[in-house]
Amino acid sequence: MGVTTTIDTDAPDYLTDGVLTDVEAWVPITTSVCTSGGITSITWSSSTGKNNWSQYLDLVIIGSSNDIGAAANGCVVEFNGSTSGYMGQTLYGSGASASAYADTDLWLLWHQRSATEADRFSCGIGRAYDINSGKWKYWSTVCGDDRDGSGYAFLEHGRYASQDPITSIQLDSNASSGGFAEHSRFDLFGILPRMVS
Repeated sequence: MGVTTTIDTDAPDYLTDGVLTDVEAWVPITTSVCTSGGITSITWSSSTGKNNWSQYLDLVIIGSSNDIGAAANGCVVEFNGSTSGYMGQTLYGSGASASAYADTDLWLLWHQRSATEADRFSCGIGRAYDINSGKWKYWSTVCGDDRDGSGYAFLEHGRYASQDPITSIQLDSNASSGGFAEHSRFDLFGILPRMVS
């Protein structure tokens, strides 16, 4: 089992003589690709250069993944090594019905998988807001999972009850369901503050 992770710690190329110029606000930081199935978690941590998260307003995660188990499963996001302090409100639909629920997890995406659907991957886009502020952190995500007319989609908004800056992120699958499938991919982007005169 393995994961290939590429982290960009080069000196920021969006600084000119130490000054932030008005450039593209999204900065690609990290990419993790599962090179085999059964990966139960992936962890990213702030370090140096582009991977120094203290310079960003928000962080965005884009994920495309499946699970190697036969049951429905998903990808939960945890911050700063904490397994508590999360609350989310989720709206979801399965193609024929819609519902809502409260959850004590923050989700990036959901796999509405069966044993015959190993090649069908879900896609989710999640955003953590104001990651360096002294307030609780806000999270939102949208996810889609195609199932030939019986797919699954959800929208979640939630919070992480901590005033600390976000310095690490863990993406967790449900190990009892098998873990992330081979070719699952997760990309992390930092959102710079706009400096427009």
